[in-house]
Amino acid sequence: MNSNSLVSIIVPAFNSQNTIKKCIESIINQNYKNIEIIIVNDGSKDNTKIICEKIVKNKDNVKLINIDNKGVANARNIGIANSSGEYIMFVDSDDHILPNYIEIMVNNLKDNSIVVCGINYISNFNIIKLLDIKSYNGCEYLKKVEYLLENNFFNSLCNKIYFKKIIDDNNIRFNLKYQNGEDLLFNIEYFKYINNVIFTNDCYYNYIDNTFGISSDYKHKEFFNQVYLVEKLKELFDVMNYDSKFILKKYMLVYRDALSADFFTINDKRNQINLIHSYIDYLKESNILKIENIVSLNGELRLLFRYSLKNNYYKIYKYIKIRNKIKKIKRSLHLH
Repeated sequence: MNSNSLVSIIVPAFNSQNTIKKCIESIINQNYKNIEIIIVNDGSKDNTKIICEKIVKNKDNVKLINIDNKGVANARNIGIANSSGEYIMFVDSDDHILPNYIEIMVNNLKDNSIVVCGINYISNFNIIKLLDIKSYNGCEYLKKVEYLLENNFFNSLCNKIYFKKIIDDNNIRFNLKYQNGEDLLFNIEYFKYINNVIFTNDCYYNYIDNTFGISSDYKHKEFFNQVYLVEKLKELFDVMNYDSKFILKKYMLVYRDALSADFFTINDKRNQINLIHSYIDYLKESNILKIENIVSLNGELRLLFRYSLKNNYYKIYKYIKIRNKIKKIKRSLHLH
């Protein structure tokens, strides 16, 4: 690809006064210089706007767009609409990138492809390198997609580079109906129009985990919204005529994690049993709980599938209660 093409970097920001300066400076200081930075201030109530105005004042290639708060999906859509680059990248305002990040991504890009790099996951000053992907460059396209899904790296926008032409020609935008999963839906649509995934050999994106406390893991998950996202993934594989065991596993993970989260907000045993009942009814109506599907699962998911197939609500109840208790103990030990 053209190693001097303009790259648009879209940075949605909401109440990011403590991190936005470092974030933008890490982009400005890239080895690759032909960039435009589009900061979309999503109605911040703190000093984010003031900090960004100071940055923009002396930088011709940094643009600030101030909008009313309507969520990150809307902010990214506005960033795309105001971008001029041949390529588009996304950086979250909490995070920062290594100096050679954009250069590496552009130099690896080929027609009808997407480049994916590893991520440095930074939490409490500990750095964990995520996504050891070098060895997967020789695999077929759909195996690479499945690998990204299995390791929870398909969703992320921030370790990828996109062709603006593919986005615009196919009217790919972030779905405003889904505040959780809008990035996954965006990538599902984009991946329909490419035929290769290219992996880099290192981690160039620093993801900062700013969640603290036990409650961060126990946010209520909207079960039916999550099932919809899995159905969209299935559509992607169907379009590509690829039969993946991953889809059933994903359904069961959504089911298990939704129950686990909901049990923390519903303390009454009867209501918890009723919740299990309603989820199982939905899974059966959707033809997910079929006996022939069990061969695609192993371990605890296979056990959960079997309990659900037999309507054994009490065993599912006990399984989720024990699982949550173990999870709570592990988190408590970690915090101390």
